[in-house]
Amino acid sequence: MKAFVTVLLVCFLFISGCDNPVETKEDDLEIIDVTFPNENTVWVEFQTETTCNWNGAIGETVYIKIYKGNNYQSFFHQETANDGQCTRNEALGNWGTGNDFRLKVIDSQENFGWSDYFTITEAGTEIIEVIYPNENTQWIEYQTNTYCDWENATGDNVYIEIYKGAIYQGLYHDETANDGQCTRNEALGNWGTGNDFRLKVIDANDKIGWSDYFTIQALNESINITFPISTTNWLEYQIKTSCDWINATGDSVRIEIFQEDTYLGEYHSWTTNDGHCNRDEALEDWGTGNDFRLKMIDANGNEGWSDFFTINTLNLPIIILYPNNTTYWQQFEEDTYCEWNYATGAWVYIEIYKGNVLKGLYHDETANDGFCRHNGPLDDWGTGTDFRLRLIDANDNEGWSDYFTIE
Repeated sequence: MKAFVTVLLVCFLFISGCDNPVETKEDDLEIIDVTFPNENTVWVEFQTETTCNWNGAIGETVYIKIYKGNNYQSFFHQETANDGQCTRNEALGNWGTGNDFRLKVIDSQENFGWSDYFTITEAGTEIIEVIYPNENTQWIEYQTNTYCDWENATGDNVYIEIYKGAIYQGLYHDETANDGQCTRNEALGNWGTGNDFRLKVIDANDKIGWSDYFTIQALNESINITFPISTTNWLEYQIKTSCDWINATGDSVRIEIFQEDTYLGEYHSWTTNDGHCNRDEALEDWGTGNDFRLKMIDANGNEGWSDFFTINTLNLPIIILYPNNTTYWQQFEEDTYCEWNYATGAWVYIEIYKGNVLKGLYHDETANDGFCRHNGPLDDWGTGTDFRLRLIDANDNEGWSDYFTIE
């Protein structure tokens, strides 16, 4: 009987064990090897451009959390490609300092891995006192002539960065004399609006100082610039450009030109507020690109910005030597020719204009050898003192002759 009971008990225990499958332990999911940061890593408070490296994650993406001890702080990086490396461009958050920080990398299958403990140390010695801007400061989007005041910086120069929250936006001012004050003449960058902006002053010895949080308000653009617009293409040194607008107040307006947020100069001095003005002189040497804008200011200080528009490179390398401004051809003359320099490619063709009106082809495609004769007598293009030849080469470069006469 005792043997029978023993057999029953063994069978019961065997059957009970089979009814309870082995549970997966959390440790079984810890398969990712985080190789950086490691125990030798030292980051600085609010540091930008920090990185994480790992191996062994599964799936297309991972995300990364940061812990201080066992306490979750925040995302170090939201979902990012599972390529073994990611960079956090923003400044580190306000997570404190210490030698007990760790990153946790989690893949799309919930596998994870921990980095070594690493250190976040104090951001230099924050000895610089940024006096302005302060908590009462309110700037306007794209405002020009803003400034910063500070004390206690060391060395000969400083530079200044701007942040929105913990996110680096760009340079507020590049290297400038450490004299306690600098002015940014350019417009503020396209940094958005809000009450969470700060300036960070860094001196020549890497000492730093943060301003109070301050505000950048939305621009109240009362003036509407209707031209130039986003599809506008001007040429370097172009003459007879124009600007159109509505809703300006007062008797007069003036217009400035910017490339991105950099003031380039005066597009037009004070002019009548009638909704349109022409700039007769050539554009100045302002460069090329698709990031130009006009800014209008009226007599009451109201402002308006145009769309971004384009100034293209002027392709006029070709010099037409003949005909020139002393040339006189006879109507239907048979012995005419053209000479030029600096055309590119194997061939050119030549058009003839009277004023701004295309009259026809002076010569179809011909060898780019600097000289060609017109085939036969001139066509019936009329007479006058306002004829010009336009030469176009194989690369679409062009050149114009002087005005000449057909009698």
